[in-house]
Amino acid sequence: MIVSLLIRIVFFLLLVFFFIKIIKKLFMSPQSAEYRFTQRERQDRQPEAISEMVQDPVCKVYIPRHEAVSAEISGGTHYFCSKKCLQAFKKNQKQ
Repeated sequence: MIVSLLIRIVFFLLLVFFFIKIIKKLFMSPQSAEYRFTQRERQDRQPEAISEMVQDPVCKVYIPRHEAVSAEISGGTHYFCSKKCLQAFKKNQKQ
């Protein structure tokens, strides 16, 4: 009795789930606002994934430019993976 009731409930929930998926596919056309928003969101994220890589002069690690710690030193911009590497670079410049 209880097992058959549980089976019916699970079957009903699966039907509802697939019904909702089908309805979303039918009504989510490329012209819909939700579709345009997700496309715009993907385009906004894309430059981060394709960001230029820069090399830390201290530890020689390559990191995306938008994640690097930058500093103007000796008339040029240098990029570092962390503040610790920036401090080490400044310390070596003083010597």
